[in-house]
Amino acid sequence: MQAQVPSLLELPDFAPTAPVAVLVPQSAALGEPSTTGVRTYNQRTYLNLDSNETILAVYDAATGDYRERLPHALHASGPVLHPVPGSSTWSRLAPGTSLSTASVPLPSVRVTGRLDLRWALADYQVHGPAGHATPSIAGKRCFSTPSGDYCFDQAGLPKSDVEKIDAQGNRKFCGKIEENAVIQIHGEMLRSYLLLDGSVCRSGFDSVRSMRTVCADTSTGLPDIYIETGSRIGAWVPELRIDAITDIIRDARRLLGYTPDGGSMAVGGMSESNRNTYCYLRQYARQLIAFNTPSISSAPALEQGRLIDAHIWQHGYPYDTLRAAVAAKANAQTLHVGLPQFDAFQGMGLVSSTREGGFNINAVAASDQLHYPVRSRTPELDVLLNEWRALDKRDPTRGAKNEQLYRVFLASEGYRIIPGGNYRGGQSGFDLVFEGPTDAVYLLEVKHVSTSRSGRFSNVNMARVNPDFQMEDGWINFTLRTEAGRSEAGRRVQQAMRDNRLFKVIGATTPEGRLLLFLVDMRPVRL
Repeated sequence: MQAQVPSLLELPDFAPTAPVAVLVPQSAALGEPSTTGVRTYNQRTYLNLDSNETILAVYDAATGDYRERLPHALHASGPVLHPVPGSSTWSRLAPGTSLSTASVPLPSVRVTGRLDLRWALADYQVHGPAGHATPSIAGKRCFSTPSGDYCFDQAGLPKSDVEKIDAQGNRKFCGKIEENAVIQIHGEMLRSYLLLDGSVCRSGFDSVRSMRTVCADTSTGLPDIYIETGSRIGAWVPELRIDAITDIIRDARRLLGYTPDGGSMAVGGMSESNRNTYCYLRQYARQLIAFNTPSISSAPALEQGRLIDAHIWQHGYPYDTLRAAVAAKANAQTLHVGLPQFDAFQGMGLVSSTREGGFNINAVAASDQLHYPVRSRTPELDVLLNEWRALDKRDPTRGAKNEQLYRVFLASEGYRIIPGGNYRGGQSGFDLVFEGPTDAVYLLEVKHVSTSRSGRFSNVNMARVNPDFQMEDGWINFTLRTEAGRSEAGRRVQQAMRDNRLFKVIGATTPEGRLLLFLVDMRPVRL
């Protein structure tokens, strides 16, 4: 059955949906607490709060304090936790402080207004001289600039040729559409154009901020739009309104373990901490859009990113809801209805395969919208990395050790590893199946990458298991017909496939031990 994907005009305004469950550790599985109310399970520490929550905590040997560690973080960032006298519970409030006197603000989830401008790409389209009529050619998309008329195939796919049209209607090759949708025309080196939602717009580049812009004609008085990668390379969306959300940025920095004041994000290049904070906010905002917009959350997994992009252009970002979510997490409060736990994968872009089932790892590594956020390594992960490095490249156990790296990393990030999914004694099948905090199911295939003398990464290529490549639906269905399909992982993958809700992930390990996790789209192998 062909899944129905809503068009841009069918996308509703952002609105909260019904309550959803928030996953917390099950106390029964953690064993009995110590006399001080501390539970230890699988080398992690849990505390029971007086609010009837069980939370993950980290002990600070230097101060003797416990602090809350949020599921997505590798380090504690919450306030000091205090034992409640006469009980085995703990509290986020200091002794003698009540909820009525606490200074932590309670956020509202109601959307109160739009901070973003109302963008109209038609106002940014490039035009020829006044009174000039742009030619029309069947099967071609034509546009005019002050220097002439041009055309390319109607689909406007990357690597498509761009042709110049002379006064007699003859066409001559003059450029190409790049992978990032930039139209480069020979002879117009000082100008580049961008294909955005069917419109050819004049594009600029801010070298100070290292950001691309969409530029209107100076006569219109319209401001440039700063844009960044959205759902995939070549899919551009406006950046967050960073000059108007300093309160959200400060809370996000606290949440991620940074000092609240990191300086302006809108001036010059971002510091590493500001870059990580911005990436977190962008991905959380995109996740909130999908989570609270039924026409997006019910769409096939591969279509959701495109619909989020369209929603941003039409409605802007959900700043009020983002503010409520980030403030609640920064202040160690329970998330309100309509606020999902953060899952970076749900806000990331997709990486398309080549016709041969390969992926450009250099492009993935260059964009923090295309790969899972960089984290500090835990001691356990460091030990595993050293063991992995010590193995010869020809050692057959190196692949299993590589899989173990991702298993440990994802578990430390709060994802649940779903058991099973392989056959032939674990030699074949799925490398890993895991579940996110909002029940999204992910299928992971783990690979190694090498580097050249120049430092560039090699491509990652999926193996062909005739007639399909790994991660194609045909290969997944073949695996599900084996004993792998009878495991819990197999059943979850099968159900996600039926619902068009399976997210495919590749983990590429670089020679220095960097774990690059990215979402993939295998459809181009069949184009």
